[in-house]
Amino acid sequence: MNRLACLYRYGIVSLALLLSEQLVLPVHAEEFAKNKLVISEFLVIPQVGRYGRVPNHVDPLQAAIAKGSWKAPYVGDSVLGHGGRALTWNSAKSDSTGWLEHSSLRGGYAYAEVTTIERQVVLLEASGHAMVFINGEPRVGDPYLTGRTILPIVLREGRNELLFHCAAGKLRAELIRPQQEVFFDQRDMTLPSLVEGETSPLWLGVLLVNCREKSLVNCQATASFDSGSSLITKVDSIPPLGVRKVAIPLDPSTFKEPKLPAKVPVNLSLNELAKDNPTATTTIELSMVGKQKMQRRTFRSKLDQSVQAYDVLPAETNTDIPSLPVGMLVTLHSADESGGQQLAQYGPVPSISILAPSGRRTKGCDWEGWSATDALEALDDAAQHFAFDARRVWLRGTGTGGHGALRLGSTAPNRWAALAPTNAWLEYAVRESTPTDGQTPIQAMLARINAAGELAPLLVNTAHAAILLESIGQRSGRSADDSREIAQTLSLFHPDFIFRQRTDFTPASLASAREELLRFCRDHTAPLVSEVDLVDCVTFDPGKNSRVEWLTILQQIEQGSLSRAAVRYDPEQRLYLGMTSNVAALSIAVAHLEKDTTVDVVLDGEPIGQSAVDGGQLIFVHDEFGWHPAPELPKVLKQPQRYGGFRSVFANQPILVYGTHGSDEENAWALAKSRYDAETWLVRTNGSIDVVADTSFDPTSEPDRNIMLYGNADTNSAWPRLLSTSPVQVRNGNVIIDRRPEVGDDLACVFVRPRQRSSTAIVGVVSGTGITGMRATDRLPYFVNGVNFPDLLLLSAESLTQGDDDIRAAGYFGLGWTVEPGEIVWRDVAL
Repeated sequence: MNRLACLYRYGIVSLALLLSEQLVLPVHAEEFAKNKLVISEFLVIPQVGRYGRVPNHVDPLQAAIAKGSWKAPYVGDSVLGHGGRALTWNSAKSDSTGWLEHSSLRGGYAYAEVTTIERQVVLLEASGHAMVFINGEPRVGDPYLTGRTILPIVLREGRNELLFHCAAGKLRAELIRPQQEVFFDQRDMTLPSLVEGETSPLWLGVLLVNCREKSLVNCQATASFDSGSSLITKVDSIPPLGVRKVAIPLDPSTFKEPKLPAKVPVNLSLNELAKDNPTATTTIELSMVGKQKMQRRTFRSKLDQSVQAYDVLPAETNTDIPSLPVGMLVTLHSADESGGQQLAQYGPVPSISILAPSGRRTKGCDWEGWSATDALEALDDAAQHFAFDARRVWLRGTGTGGHGALRLGSTAPNRWAALAPTNAWLEYAVRESTPTDGQTPIQAMLARINAAGELAPLLVNTAHAAILLESIGQRSGRSADDSREIAQTLSLFHPDFIFRQRTDFTPASLASAREELLRFCRDHTAPLVSEVDLVDCVTFDPGKNSRVEWLTILQQIEQGSLSRAAVRYDPEQRLYLGMTSNVAALSIAVAHLEKDTTVDVVLDGEPIGQSAVDGGQLIFVHDEFGWHPAPELPKVLKQPQRYGGFRSVFANQPILVYGTHGSDEENAWALAKSRYDAETWLVRTNGSIDVVADTSFDPTSEPDRNIMLYGNADTNSAWPRLLSTSPVQVRNGNVIIDRRPEVGDDLACVFVRPRQRSSTAIVGVVSGTGITGMRATDRLPYFVNGVNFPDLLLLSAESLTQGDDDIRAAGYFGLGWTVEPGEIVWRDVAL
């Protein structure tokens, strides 16, 4: 019997209404009454918003949640989507395996209801969604269908709403009753190999799930073999209903090595200091390999102290090939393979070790931002375990890995002797922008912010590395087209690049290409600094890339715009002659020159005079009077180690501090948003971040760590201790930016400030002038690769429906972190 017939049978609807088929029905609420529920009844709606790689999204459903006007949908309800098109909610049901496949789930929403007879904590295991609102609170999704996401959530007594924003075209959601309050979960581990003969401590990254409605604190974790002692480590706090990948050390010297190859059991234990018995235990397995075999290494990242991994294949040692200095080939995986899968294509290579970084995640890794940093950190860690010539390091990749080779070749050019991108793509696809002539100041600033992610202008930085650019296979699509565009760009300036197009995509052809790549690598060694006479350095953001060889751009005149400095050194005349564009300060390293001598410097046609070579660097600044030398930039000014941009807060082991001094709604939002950001960091970057309440935060401790505050000056008690001198003050009802007020309870403001008493640390803020403004920040896409954020963005909840038109202010603080002079533009003219 169908649902309409059931409703008629029990007298809920009339026969006339039943026959008219005009009844509007809610989704069937499924009851969680046992230990497990696979959700099968949904309402779905196609994409309602405008998303993409821009700082502000348009989404009328999120707008309704932020404003408190959200109501559960019924079949047939319509939503006015972005662009003015009316979209309709329709019913949908999952198949026998629990998967719901529907065309609406590529960017659209799926809604479900679950009822319980009592409040309880359950585990949500879902896949295929970007995120989910659980009774209005944001929780992270699993957009790449990895099956690794597990979340403790609260089901309140009665009806519960689950609103999934979907990404993959299909969705599966399951609720499970947890068997323990706290437990290790093995589905997403970061584990090393046990390498024969090595005894140094290793790091394990293992998920720890906290099903309690209070923070998990004062815990220690151990890892040990069946026989042997264990190392004890403090476990950082996990927020209420939180999941965190914790770092646990292991001492491999405490067990007897078995016969290779082998699987070795390792026992993990979590102990709370106030309890005698372990709170959680589990046993995992590590693979043991020979020292010359492919192996997985782990290390603690400087970004957040999380455990990250890379794979490496040591160079072949027993060979008749004439000896060459051992080099390191770094290979970047594409979007659909892991580093280990890449290395499996190679056998041991004479004089070349091969390293495959993970990029922090296989899925969603574009080798931009944090995944690019991971490649450099992996290379630094490998240098501690393998001997290789730092001037013989080469970088390659295919597809997305090819894009990464160009990105890292452009942003860290001093690390590579040669680059070998294959089937590389160049830029992200971007939405059409407003014609320049018709742009408002806000639109012009947003266009400038978005353009700062372009890669093509930065290719100039690769001039000192040889490049083997290849397009392989009969491809009429994007990669082949981008390869030709890249070749055309390189031909304008690059002195040493080769472009090859291959139509044969057979295994034999690919094997031949690999052999040619290895020969290409062996033939190239990076020049010594003293051998480089001409340097051309280009950057949009000195905080991301600032240095090529001995030349560094320290500051810009117009932040976020393209800056360039080209300097030639004439050793006979001891003369540096340079031209600059949009450069406010630069430095020239002279450690390679003979000490106790002098050099002349001319910039932009201005003779600056003679400068003494003291073995360090020469610094020059530009102001209204022209160029002049400077002893050192004051640490309070912007410079590469702390240049700003909102995303820069996710470095220096950030601490997320949520406010507890607001209303119940505001406090609940601050906890939920900080936890959501930590979860998103885990899913997207395999990272691990501290989430603490303002009452537990000590601002005098660890002054060089970055801080993110959630709330405002009225709701977060850490605010006055960190931001008392900030020109941006957010309180309930208003935002004041350098004495200019914006009034309303629906304003959202994100910004960064320098942390006092530190020359490197940043304080970031996610704030609102009321609960509506706070909720408007829930899904700001600052974790999405290719999205750039300025120092400050002020908008209202109306921007979720009105788009750019309701961004109130955006831009950059001045070089002294001031509003005036600075580059912040406003929607409205000041009165």
